[in-house]
Amino acid sequence: MMRTARISADEAHHLRRGNLRSGADGRERMFKSIEGPPSSWDSTRRSARFVMTSQARDRAGDSVVTAGVDTTAFERNPSAFLNHDSTGWPIGRWENLQKKPYANPPRMEGDLVLLESGGPVALIDQAAWMLSRGAIRGASIGFIPDWNAVEKLLQSDGSWSGGLQFNKSELVECSLVNVPANADALAKALAGPIERTRSPRPNFSAATAFGIIGKIQPGLRVSREERRYVDDCIEDANLRQKVAVRKRLALLEAQVKRARSS
Repeated sequence: MMRTARISADEAHHLRRGNLRSGADGRERMFKSIEGPPSSWDSTRRSARFVMTSQARDRAGDSVVTAGVDTTAFERNPSAFLNHDSTGWPIGRWENLQKKPYANPPRMEGDLVLLESGGPVALIDQAAWMLSRGAIRGASIGFIPDWNAVEKLLQSDGSWSGGLQFNKSELVECSLVNVPANADALAKALAGPIERTRSPRPNFSAATAFGIIGKIQPGLRVSREERRYVDDCIEDANLRQKVAVRKRLALLEAQVKRARSS
């Protein structure tokens, strides 16, 4: 589990200035990509299910926290573009967005639905042909980071890993792309989980685990993913070494066992 270190907004901006582009509204946007096979391609609907963003570390060593991605404005106009060319015509739209903060890795999924065939924009049919044959299979988000909520990802010895963790961001765009950056998040198959290619565990949060336990204690319902998250927190060796958590592990384990039997 990677540790983090607080940094200033100016330092965070400087470290990732190469990933930024200016949008039409003048605000800078950051672009991150993911890749996957188009096995969920639906030729009738002209759609495929994608992992739009994953909390797994990308090729730059960065992590975009799924729970911190604000999609409010994006979902009012969820246009899909090709290779982040938002100055051209959209090729379709994103539907059925779903955040999975307790998945492994935490991620956000969505359906890319291309516009119908035979329209005046030839690029759309070209994109559909390429996607259906697996020639293009990546997805990439464009987002506006909250530069005051960025942390450095640290190695176990406390040195900087070279990566940043973006704890809060605003999703402004998601594209079908040729070259992805995030190797962990794959396009969805028609059935089955996404393939894991890196760490089998997300970055666990003791506060999140205790928040779930806080729901269990008064008898409130929790999801299967929430229960699994708590179980994995208990089993995580790094978490056991944290003094504040170690004192409560025995009680937490007993609470989980009682919740399972109820």
